[in-house]
This record gives sequence, structure tokens and C-alpha cells, in this order.
Amino acid sequence: MDKKPPMTRRILDLHLRHITLGDMFGRDTHWHVQPKGDGFLLQLRFFAADVSDPYSTDSFTHQVQEQKCRKWYISQWSTLSEVVETAFKAARAAIDHELKENFRFEGEQVYNPHFDVLARKEMCEDNRYDVRD
Repeated sequence: MDKKPPMTRRILDLHLRHITLGDMFGRDTHWHVQPKGDGFLLQLRFFAADVSDPYSTDSFTHQVQEQKCRKWYISQWSTLSEVVETAFKAARAAIDHELKENFRFEGEQVYNPHFDVLARKEMCEDNRYDVRD
């Protein structure tokens, strides 16, 4: 079997053009790709209201701006299936992130993904668990 040549940015961009997300994130959703070492970083970007502002009480008045999701590494040796699977994971993580920002209990973003991990650790150390006996 012949060894496949490494993936180029052009080939990766062609693969990504075949991935659609419907209207989940709006029409301006796009994949941002940048070189990284021997591969690429893939990032889902879209325009939406920024609801993670802790100083605002009304999520409907937030300004629409570009949302930049976490970056996912794709090796230059990745197969098409690996590229598509990574893009799927990126979209799933973005949906989860948006849900955590928009979900509220008694008006508070109790699952906000921007909480400081050290503050979460303190809750663990204080045994602040809610479990049945």
C-alpha cells in the first residue's frame, strides 16, 4: 500500500467545506484553520450574543459578537474520517458550551463554563455535594 502524502491546508479547507451545521449557530458559522507544528488547529466560529458577561442581568441585551470556540488539533497525517470526527467533536463541544452559558437556575448561570477551576476545587474541598442518603 502506498503511503498517503501529508494533508495540506488547501485539502483540509476542501474537506471542511463539505461539513454543514444547518442553522444551529447561524449563517455566519465558519471553520477557522491555522498551522500548528506538523498539523493544524481547527476552530469553530460564529456570531451570537455574548451571554457570559457576569455584570449583565439581561441576556437579551448582550451585543452580538464573534464567538470563538476552543481549538482542536488535526495532524497533517489525519484521515478524512478523523477530520470529520474532529469537526463533529468541535461542534458538539460548542453546543455544550452554549447550553452551559444559557442554562440558568433562579437566574444564575450555574453551569457557566468560564468558572475558575480553583473555585470549583474549593467547592469539592468544602464537600459541597448534593446527594441522597
